[in-house]
Amino acid sequence: MTIRLEAKSKQNAVEIPEAYLCVITQEIMIKPVICTLDGRTYEDSSIREWLGKHGTSPVNRTRMKPNQTLDDILIDNRNLEDAIEIFRKENPQLFIKNALNM
Repeated sequence: MTIRLEAKSKQNAVEIPEAYLCVITQEIMIKPVICTLDGRTYEDSSIREWLGKHGTSPVNRTRMKPNQTLDDILIDNRNLEDAIEIFRKENPQLFIKNALNM
């Protein structure tokens, strides 16, 4: 599934693959990580914040074990990060807003 962003004209519409979006924020990820509690990929900062508050997967509510740290259950998703970086370079107009806010 993809998300379609309409630009000024339909010819400029950009389809964003759903896999590029964080389940929590629904924004294009910068540093995607796989959470071993549920096998899903999230933006690193978002899932760290979620797990810090809740200690469970946001999707299936699997609880972290008492001896687990965030670094134990989060794995960098380098392949997805590379794909998003290519997408970012091909569609810089989608990221101008984010760059201005940094």
